Amino acid sequence: MKLQDVKNEFEKYIVVKDKWILDVVLANMIGNLIIINDPVWTMIVAPSSGGKSTVIAPCVGVPSVYFVDDLTEKTLLSGFKVKGKETSFLKVI
Repeated sequence: MKLQDVKNEFEKYIVVKDKWILDVVLANMIGNLIIINDPVWTMIVAPSSGGKSTVIAPCVGVPSVYFVDDLTEKTLLSGFKVKGKETSFLKVI
């Protein structure tokens, strides 16, 4: 599958105003999968209901991809305990 095929498929279902967003998301994901160094973190900033989740949703299930709704010091160092589950984001990644 070519990149243009992915873009065409997205455009069947959603209006993509920023034509580069898929390039950025996919390049970041692929780069982090093939380069064994410190990861590159990408932050997508857009208004509410701007399609951010729709663009990154296909990345679910890719190894080493984690979704974070709100990135704060509490997110990284959560002391919240759930039986049998690690909740500290730093320990998970």
